[in-house]
Amino acid sequence: MGGHCEVDFSDYSAEADPVEFFDIVTVKAAKKPHVCAECHGPIAAGESYQRINYKFEGQMSSDSVCAPCAETKAEFEYRIFGGDLWAMLREEWDNGANV
Repeated sequence: MGGHCEVDFSDYSAEADPVEFFDIVTVKAAKKPHVCAECHGPIAAGESYQRINYKFEGQMSSDSVCAPCAETKAEFEYRIFGGDLWAMLREEWDNGANV
């Protein structure tokens, strides 16, 4: 098999425990830098990023996700919050998924 990526998280995302609610907004980092919840890289002042606020198992959480990680999540239909996108991709690739 070649020519297309076999990684697809749409089923995994659909089967994940649902959050009680979430809100995703695209904002620009103001004066202070942020850290991406997915890649743990910096989000510099002035850069656009997604701010995700959600409630899971009664706990409020907030993630900052840089633009490249947000695009990757959208491309792979990865709709899970909490910062494990790249670990899940590595697992898929380690299990033989074609990239």
